Amino acid sequence: MMLEVRRALLAFSAVVLAIGFCVTFGAADALADSTTFSASGTWGSGAPVSHWSAPGDTWSFSFTLPNPAPVIFFNNNPASGEFVTTAISNFSFTLNGAAVNIPATDIIFFPLNQAGGFQIDFTTGDSFDAFGDQLYTGGVPSITLVPGKITNVDVNYTASVNGINANGTGTVNNPSSPVGIPTATPEPATLSLLALGALGFLAKRRK
Repeated sequence: MMLEVRRALLAFSAVVLAIGFCVTFGAADALADSTTFSASGTWGSGAPVSHWSAPGDTWSFSFTLPNPAPVIFFNNNPASGEFVTTAISNFSFTLNGAAVNIPATDIIFFPLNQAGGFQIDFTTGDSFDAFGDQLYTGGVPSITLVPGKITNVDVNYTASVNGINANGTGTVNNPSSPVGIPTATPEPATLSLLALGALGFLAKRRK
C-alpha cells in the first residue's frame, strides 16, 4: 500500500513539474506586450461640423498597438522625426456618444520638439491630432510606447468650409491622466500549454 502511495505521489509530482516547465518555458516567448490609448473630451465652439467634431460635442477614442510598435519614417524622411505605424487594432471613435465607423489608416507619433502626442489619419484624408508628452522611445524599425499625457486636441477636416480647410480645437477631460499604459497579454500558445498540462494531469489520475 505504501509503495502504491509513493508511486502515485511521484507521478503527481512529475506532472506538476511538467506543467510548471511548460508554463515557465512558454511564458518567456508567449507574453505579447500591447498598449491601449484612450481619451475623451469636448470640442470648442469653433470646431467644424464633421464626422469627428461639432461645436460643444463630446469626443472619445481608443486604439491598441503592439509594444514595441513597428514604425517607418513619415514620408520615408528620417529628418522629419515622425514615426508612422499601421499596426492598429480595436480602433474606435465616438462623437457625442455615437460611433464613427470610419477606419483609421495609420498613427503618427511626434517628438517633443513637434508638440509630442500623435495624429490619427483616416481613410477620408482627415486627421485627429493629440498634443502633449512624447509617448515613445527609440526609433525605426520599432518604438517602445510609454505612458504619457495629452493636453489638447484638434481636427484637420479636409472638406472646404468657406473656401478653406477647417481646423477646430477641443479640450481633454483628464489632461493629467496617461493615455497609454503598456500591458502584457497571453498569446494563444500560452493558453494551449496550460490546457495540455491540465489534460495530462487528468489523464494521469485516471490511470
